Amino acid sequence: MENNLEQTPSNENQNAHCHHHQSKSLGIIIFASAFLMSSFFIGNSIKTLRSAGTITVKGYAEMDIVSDYAAWEGTINLSSTNLSDGYRNINILKDRVEIYLVENGFKKEDIEFGRLSYNENIHYLNNGDTRHEGYIFHQSVYLGSSDVYKIRDISQKITELIGEGIEFYSGEPQYSYTKINDLKLKMIGIASKDAKKRAVEIASSADNSIGSILSASQGVFQITPAGSNEVNDYGMNDMSSINKTIKSVVTIQYSVE
Repeated sequence: MENNLEQTPSNENQNAHCHHHQSKSLGIIIFASAFLMSSFFIGNSIKTLRSAGTITVKGYAEMDIVSDYAAWEGTINLSSTNLSDGYRNINILKDRVEIYLVENGFKKEDIEFGRLSYNENIHYLNNGDTRHEGYIFHQSVYLGSSDVYKIRDISQKITELIGEGIEFYSGEPQYSYTKINDLKLKMIGIASKDAKKRAVEIASSADNSIGSILSASQGVFQITPAGSNEVNDYGMNDMSSINKTIKSVVTIQYSVE
């Protein structure tokens, strides 16, 4: 005769089943707690924005410009054993430089010569003594033009006078934009619109809207070479490049409604 006996689960299986049930319940509790916690922080952030009553944002504007004026300076240098010969010869070289510049498209009235200067040429000996070896004369010449590329080209080309025996130093041209003050106002306006756009986006994320401007301040105005990411806390005014980028930042505080 067969025994119709029902097999009773062992204590070990019962414990495993209970443990699985408890783990599942604990996981649900942890998930629910995390959800409630995150909801609290999100809701609290919105509540903070609502209760703060103000919002402060920065606006940014950037524009590329081309310099409309260039200034350049060069110097004729001459060594002479005495003052009278030196004075006479430096004036001969001065006339040659003027002719050279006229030959390269500049008018005489565009060419300005600075004050002639000289200093003693002193040679220092190994024993500590000095020897007077004449004088060194310096004659500066200036050019300014709205044709910035013409100035750039002559600053590079004029050193070919060295081939004629003229000791000539060519400085780096200085490039500027003469209507920069007019652009500053325009840039501030663009940056202010950018600031308002940012403020609206932030406020609307908390179901708020912005009100009136409570305060506004202009940040540092930067003029950098085109494509440069360089920024200075005290501002930059690049004079070395024909192509420039101007950058403006404003900080505006709005009321929040």
